[in-house]
Amino acid sequence: MEIEQKVKKIIVFLIISIIVSSSAFADDKRNRTSIGLLIGDPVAFSLRMPITQKNYLCISGGIWAWHFWHDPLYNTGILAVDFGWMFSKKNSRWNYSAGIGLNIFFADNPKDSRDYDACLGIRFPLGIEFVVSDRISIGIELAPFFQMLPPFAFRLYVIDQNAGMIIRYFF
Repeated sequence: MEIEQKVKKIIVFLIISIIVSSSAFADDKRNRTSIGLLIGDPVAFSLRMPITQKNYLCISGGIWAWHFWHDPLYNTGILAVDFGWMFSKKNSRWNYSAGIGLNIFFADNPKDSRDYDACLGIRFPLGIEFVVSDRISIGIELAPFFQMLPPFAFRLYVIDQNAGMIIRYFF
């Protein structure tokens, strides 16, 4: 119990330190190469690379770790590749994004009753990001997806979702 409280205090201290020590925000640095950690459904690492000033390519890989509405622990590998658009207002620390991409599961979909080796889906990620400093942002992402191959067994062509909090480090 004491260890958990110490870890929480350290995390709070680190977050406050990052916010307090943040450098001035530059508008011309919104869409930059970054790595991120998505904590949620799935737990994944991501690499976001700018294509143009407003467009980016994001590649994420991780594990479909849990669902907030289920008790079992899942460990299905997942890869997502998204093309996205970034929207923001000048002199604002908030960025908004929307995109389209592919979701690949390297085992069966944990919500599907059938067993198969892999499945493919199309996803539509939406995100809100707060730029804490010149190097760090914190945000949330919601990505509804549609499992295409093989068709979802529970309900034919059902829409599912991925979601979580993401922390990014910019280069």
